[in-house]
Amino acid sequence: MGLFDRFRPKKKSLPQPSVPSQPGANTSLLCFFDRDDLTPEELAEAVTRRYGAGAAGEIDRSHPQLCHLTLTLEGREVLCSLVPAPYPGLDLARVVEYSLFVGDTEQQPLIGHRTFCLLTEIGGGSTLAGKRAVCLTLTRLCGALMDLPGAAGTWVMGADLLLGPNAYRNYAALTEENWQDPEFFAPVLWVRIGGYQDEDGAGRIYTHGLGDFGFPELEFYKPTEEWAHSYEKLYLMSLLQITGKEVYRDKDSIAFAPGKLSVFKQDGEKLVVIGGI
Repeated sequence: MGLFDRFRPKKKSLPQPSVPSQPGANTSLLCFFDRDDLTPEELAEAVTRRYGAGAAGEIDRSHPQLCHLTLTLEGREVLCSLVPAPYPGLDLARVVEYSLFVGDTEQQPLIGHRTFCLLTEIGGGSTLAGKRAVCLTLTRLCGALMDLPGAAGTWVMGADLLLGPNAYRNYAALTEENWQDPEFFAPVLWVRIGGYQDEDGAGRIYTHGLGDFGFPELEFYKPTEEWAHSYEKLYLMSLLQITGKEVYRDKDSIAFAPGKLSVFKQDGEKLVVIGGI
């Protein structure tokens, strides 16, 4: 039995749409910088090094407090907005405490960042294949920007996911090597996994970000193994759905190991996995 086979539901229903609901058509990332002298020309140079001449369009300085750069990347238009100020409304001092992908030495530059860059692709993610392609494009773009001096980290808006520059560069490098492989995707860059204990003391481990791809979020209820193993399973299950290999649905069953059967139960906008975990 292959690794992916272990995460395929045992119960197969009649053919259904590949995605339970439409993915979010628009996709956005925030890049943070611990400097206030970053220029749009530097951004354009970084984009040109990664994508070649013609990728970076004209710079719009019509707004007194920010500037815009329109990028054409792999046939997609991406708007890059550069703002020399901290990003408002996001308590990074709290978020870094729970991030799995921010190193100790990366925390303060993130918390005290002085510039942010908003990357937005509009409309291209309305199908699962389109959403996946847009995410790969934005990953490669953000990876190029994380190579700039003063890069402090990235915030994935559809998953409330924070990554430090080192982690992002590592996964972006993998994406750069494999982005043309239809089976490749780095879910750690687009899906956040967290855990907590409810009022009854029951452990719960969940995803946040699958909803942006059109899938219910997944949750493990009362996992009995090490949480790291549950995180790995949820990343793999996310990968299988995002790459179009699987769709998990209410009342399906799945076996993570011989003799250990788990059942999916719909609970609002999430699918809860019960038993065998």
